[in-house]
Amino acid sequence: MKFETVLTELAQLWGVNIPTESDAIEIIDNQECLWVLECSKMSDTFTLYTHLNISLNANDINYWLSMNMKRDLLGSSWIGLDEGTLCLGLSLPKDKLDHHELNNIFENMLLIKEKLYLLAASDADAHIDQALINIQFI
Repeated sequence: MKFETVLTELAQLWGVNIPTESDAIEIIDNQECLWVLECSKMSDTFTLYTHLNISLNANDINYWLSMNMKRDLLGSSWIGLDEGTLCLGLSLPKDKLDHHELNNIFENMLLIKEKLYLLAASDADAHIDQALINIQFI
């Protein structure tokens, strides 16, 4: 299925307008947080990311980037830096999803983001249900 069709169907599901002709789409979630969906027509993948409002010092950066090795925590998602700000993101092939799966990805990323905020607040290991974030491609 073409990714533009997936986005159109997702827009219908959400009851919003998603500009499918754009290479980058900004989406505001129910908590007023910005998500960016980059989906260049020249690429076979899309990337979804959001900034994490977690204050950092020099020691924290290594800690948060080392989370990328904890697949049981992040699954297929990743943590990166965008101009010194932590981001939570995910990059996947465009042709492997329908609009229900893309909607599930958004919901799962929201859950992961909440778990990371809990982790930042508690400095304890958080656990994210693997069933929520594992994606299989057939």
